[in-house]
Amino acid sequence: MSLPGDKRRIEWDRGSAEVWALSGAIHRLELALPDGRPIRPLAEAPWQGENETTSDATIPPHLRFLGGEWPCVPFGRTDIDPVAHGYGTDNVWAFGSGAGDIEGDKTATSTPDPSPQGGGETSALPPSSLRGGVGGGGHEVTGITLSIAYPSNHPIARLTRTIRGVAGEARVDFALTVEARAACTLPVGLHPILALGKPGEVVRVAGVFGHGETFPIVFEPGVSRLAPAARFSAMAALPLAARGAVSFGALLNETTEEAFQLFGVDGALRVAFPDSGYAVRLNWNPVDFPTCLFWLSTGGRLNKPWNGRFRGFGVEPLNAGFAEKNGAGVIAGGRSFLAGESWTTHYALAIEPL
Repeated sequence: MSLPGDKRRIEWDRGSAEVWALSGAIHRLELALPDGRPIRPLAEAPWQGENETTSDATIPPHLRFLGGEWPCVPFGRTDIDPVAHGYGTDNVWAFGSGAGDIEGDKTATSTPDPSPQGGGETSALPPSSLRGGVGGGGHEVTGITLSIAYPSNHPIARLTRTIRGVAGEARVDFALTVEARAACTLPVGLHPILALGKPGEVVRVAGVFGHGETFPIVFEPGVSRLAPAARFSAMAALPLAARGAVSFGALLNETTEEAFQLFGVDGALRVAFPDSGYAVRLNWNPVDFPTCLFWLSTGGRLNKPWNGRFRGFGVEPLNAGFAEKNGAGVIAGGRSFLAGESWTTHYALAIEPL
């Protein structure tokens, strides 16, 4: 099967999206504000439509089609699983047949292929008759279930995930089930990548957290500006390597590559785009994901496929931390699974007007 594999469309009265077999990821998410204004809150890599990049086997599959949101089991790179962000990230999931799809009431007739460009506000929603996938009864598909079986020597047996648009709301609900084959402790996380706002827009993040920590080593040598292994207490004062501090919103307007983590989160963050007039809300169970990793990528990576072109930032609920080991930043800790355990977590992404 050629990557990214099969694609399915979901649509409801306040939004639409594509769900891809690769990574089980949601892409091209479009949500409508109460006044009908459409917003694309998730970033999409500009190289998704470039055959030179998408056919390059030297690039991990998820990077060839980077964007959207997907689950990472395990998160990062571990001794148990050599794939960055886990086997499910670089492989194709299977869509549920018929019964796995959640159908609405409107009829949809075709599935267009939108531009791969993500980011911020879009010009207009296409007519509803041209959006959405068609269920078995000719109804609009508002939700999809898909799963992936892990290799037989992996301690995780299977992942299953459901993605559902919420009727009457500019919101997507997600459910992720992890079935463990053997007892293990693995870092587990979610990987939504938000699109940047307008040029110069000062994005603000609101939410409860105990403290923050920057990445334990320089995240991207020669590019990153944050001081490594530094603690902070406010998103308005992230510690700089060159002394002083910078606000999160100002840092997003720099050409850089950064990572920092919030600890003691309560499972709710609001990311406001004041110039664009909307905010993104992320909600999750803080028992399942007690931290949140922020990854900023604003043109700072110059190797392929990046070539200084990617602009977005991850707001990634995570059960794990990072530590320095032999000069490298490594992921540590995670969730402990029992052999035969089936664990399910729920989370949501929504937008609202300012």
